[in-house]
Amino acid sequence: MHTSMRGVIHLSCVAAFSVLFSCKSDYEKGTDALAVQDHQAALQWFAKVGPSDDNYGNAQEAMGQLYYAKAEAAFYAQDAATARRMAEKVPASCTKSLDAQALLTAVRELTALGRMSGPSVGSGAHGEAGVETHTQAPAPVAPPAGAHKDPLADLESSHEACIERNPTTAGMVQCTDAAYGAWEEEHTKVYGKAMAALGPAGKLALRDAQRRWIAFRDAEFIAIDSVYNRLEGTMYVPMRASERLAILKARVRQLHGYVELLEGPE
Repeated sequence: MHTSMRGVIHLSCVAAFSVLFSCKSDYEKGTDALAVQDHQAALQWFAKVGPSDDNYGNAQEAMGQLYYAKAEAAFYAQDAATARRMAEKVPASCTKSLDAQALLTAVRELTALGRMSGPSVGSGAHGEAGVETHTQAPAPVAPPAGAHKDPLADLESSHEACIERNPTTAGMVQCTDAAYGAWEEEHTKVYGKAMAALGPAGKLALRDAQRRWIAFRDAEFIAIDSVYNRLEGTMYVPMRASERLAILKARVRQLHGYVELLEGPE
């Protein structure tokens, strides 16, 4: 086929595709963008769907789901400003509206208690319209020569990396459950090391302390459940898992401290 003819056919195909796309409604364009994970474009198209459009309710629901997902991700990233801004964009008609209000309440309460902070308004990973922006992270600072390495750093970083890959509520819970299993393995191992490093009297003392800690852990888990069972909102599910993990991590670090005193740092 002659080159110019191929060019004409190519342009014709492009023109036909453009006409076809232009014939789609804003809602359809939004769903197309959503299908390819272009959330920002989806939000822009859904925002153009007017109240007189038959798909207005569907567009509002889709926008609410997207904004709530952004708010929830910012919440777990400790970015109070972005979490608040995204949650406030969830339409009242969206099924996530109550969850968004619960998230806003949690942000206010945790910020007041000093348990949550974050970038000031206007900064962070998301812009005002939810557009993701990227700032260059500072170069990591190498620890000074001979500095003591945290023996539990790999467990911490593995959990953080898992959440970064799976920022949904279900993903965070799965990551935290997996982290709990990993920390439990470390708990068993370091308890054995501590026992091996002690004399007969020390072994009896640590065994008694461990039994009392297990009773404390179980009682604390019941208390955690009694608190979180009264709270509504999906963001509290991973928070409950994190509270339980924090109790185990504290004990593992305590036992590691004993071992380092007895054997010296690794």
